[in-house]
Amino acid sequence: MDFIFRAACFGSLRIFYGSSCKANASLCLDRVVSVNFLIHALKMKTLTILIGLFRLARNPSDYVSVENFREILRRYNYFAICVQKVNELSETKAIMNAKPMLNWNSLNFETFEKLPPETLGYQFRKFLQKSHLQPLNYSRDTTLSDEEFLIRRVVQTHDIWHVVLGYETDELGEIGINSFALAQIGWPPAGFYIGGYTLKQMLKAPHKVSEVISVVAEGWRRGRAARPLFAVHWETQFQRPVAEIRKELGVT
Repeated sequence: MDFIFRAACFGSLRIFYGSSCKANASLCLDRVVSVNFLIHALKMKTLTILIGLFRLARNPSDYVSVENFREILRRYNYFAICVQKVNELSETKAIMNAKPMLNWNSLNFETFEKLPPETLGYQFRKFLQKSHLQPLNYSRDTTLSDEEFLIRRVVQTHDIWHVVLGYETDELGEIGINSFALAQIGWPPAGFYIGGYTLKQMLKAPHKVSEVISVVAEGWRRGRAARPLFAVHWETQFQRPVAEIRKELGVT
């Protein structure tokens, strides 16, 4: 495979540069070195992503593995495409410009359990307690780059999406919400997570693959049909009934 890849690269050089490689040996050598560097860089990138994905697949609920894999994708500029997609819509671009962050102290998170049971605040707190989770706190920082804000906002509101969409925190629930996020904003980790989990099931439990594909298809369909959840100012939504929010967003 390595020989084939190298042959293709050198063949492309010959076609692109033609006789100049024959006429100028030094120039050709520089280009060969460039190709070798490119091959090495591609190998390192692929290997780094595969190692991160393998660690994530072993324990998808491990926060450190999730965070490390997200950092790998950021390092290789996967989030730049996501930022571009988000900035194409006026609704989501407005959030990017405002850069809000959920401050749980000012929102009085501890009092959410006193809200009516049908409200987002009550359901969100109940969801976190059931899942043994804590809300993530970030300070608002308008100096963040679009990429940095996008990552923080999606990570901080991830569990709110769980409540609104009705997905649990088990493996299939995460597949569903990742499929939804991929359809809505092209969330980079989602495609790797879905692909890695599907491959894992193909190897360990092939009879479950059809169930995974069904969850992926449903999450994608729901994501394409609904208004963008990334555009929602969740800071103002916690006292509203979940059913009302779902209807407004077109969440089916």
